[in-house]
Amino acid sequence: MNSFASRWTVLGATMLAVTACEPEPPRRAGPPNVVVISVDGLRVDRTGFGGGPNPSTPNLDALVADSVWFPRAFSQSNESLLSHASLFTGRYPLEISVPDYLRFTVEPDALTLAEVMQQLGYDTGAFISEGHVGAGFGLAQGFDLFFEGDRWGSLQETVPVALTWLEQRIGTDATQAPPFFMFLHGYDCHRSYMHGGPFHEPFGDNPPRKSHRLIRTFNSTEKIIDGVYYPDLELDRTWHASGMRILDPHAYSRAMVQGRTDGVHLKPETLDHIRDHYDSGVLAADTYVGLFLEGLDHMGLWQDTVVIIISDHGEDLQHHGFTNHRAVIQDSTTRVPMIIGGGAIPDAWRGTVRDEVVDAVDLVPTVTALAEAVAPAGVRGRSLVAVLNGTADVVTKDLSFQTGVLGQLSVRSATHRLVFASGPLSDPNTATTLREAPLDGGAFALYHTAEDPLEQANIITREPKLAAELRDQLSAWYAALERSSDARPLTPEQRKLLQDGGYW
Repeated sequence: MNSFASRWTVLGATMLAVTACEPEPPRRAGPPNVVVISVDGLRVDRTGFGGGPNPSTPNLDALVADSVWFPRAFSQSNESLLSHASLFTGRYPLEISVPDYLRFTVEPDALTLAEVMQQLGYDTGAFISEGHVGAGFGLAQGFDLFFEGDRWGSLQETVPVALTWLEQRIGTDATQAPPFFMFLHGYDCHRSYMHGGPFHEPFGDNPPRKSHRLIRTFNSTEKIIDGVYYPDLELDRTWHASGMRILDPHAYSRAMVQGRTDGVHLKPETLDHIRDHYDSGVLAADTYVGLFLEGLDHMGLWQDTVVIIISDHGEDLQHHGFTNHRAVIQDSTTRVPMIIGGGAIPDAWRGTVRDEVVDAVDLVPTVTALAEAVAPAGVRGRSLVAVLNGTADVVTKDLSFQTGVLGQLSVRSATHRLVFASGPLSDPNTATTLREAPLDGGAFALYHTAEDPLEQANIITREPKLAAELRDQLSAWYAALERSSDARPLTPEQRKLLQDGGYW
């Protein structure tokens, strides 16, 4: 098969032309290399392959055309740390750490995918943009090299370091080097949405310039609630048990205070302009992914490598009243890409679209299957390799279960989503409330995602039987979880700060 690198583009310009007669490099014996690329914050319906309004993903579109894509793929949470913890362990967030975002960490006794790949003889390298995916949260376990770039940084920073690591480890003969497992990550889609150079304003006509003040700073878009900008809204910051200073997610709940009169109602075109700027970050991420994939091909690694594109969450972009992702648990914040491509996948997988519901916990068994091994005991997902090859015991997963950082739980089927939100998940009465609370009492909402993809209409009173069935499924899942008690202890200083903030 001809090299795929001729399809990688930068802003529509072909990066590398490869003639049809160019010979394919020799293949390395044994299991393939595996690269997992997490495009942090990438919302599927803002991509080209996902039907987005702007041509923001030419490289990913090309990859999808030669890969297998799962349109019904979901993260396990609406936040980077919890979602990546599930990606790295194959378990649900509440099984990994305590249901308290300010103390949630991946502790050393957790078995991670990188540790498994080390045991299988893989060289392991991670190239991440710090933030909530850093070593301080326990995500460095099992990596021979764990590079942390700038906080909330870009794939522009991590891609060159990742390619340098590959060049150094393969020497002159890629067929003789041991296989590698790589995790590559960047925050290009995250706020703030103002990007420089060719990514400054590639989309939208006659943009309202006044909106630039909302997107050039990191937290201004967080002060937009239901399309109203509150310039004086306090966004409290607090300490995570890891020692990182973070935005208190409860600030979103406190922001929804009735009766505020200091807000500025934003015009629809202003909100559209903010979304266009988000799409510019998607374009930036797509460009750097294309550069990385071209680098793989240039080094003769493409034909021996499986590339998996994922994300940890999307961005709400004011479709449910918020711009960021932590406040709501909807498709806008949890429907993510799941693309399996690369030169080493079977030809039968190429150019296929699958209808199965898949999610983050499927990554560990999928990667271990690619490495010709079995997943560790206790992993919740199933191997998508077995699904694609027709050898899975359960081919169709009907439901995906998700945990929000503000106490939400959700179950997503192929066509509907049920959301439950009644308070912190640390409340010992959560299981009872989930099981017994009236469906029409305000704790539940039901959406028909097939007919209402932006989940604007709560149909719980129209479909009470379906809501009850999904509530039973969600309740049974929650009751069966093997809850973790792991949490990093707070220092006296952190505890005092939290107490001063009203937590205890």
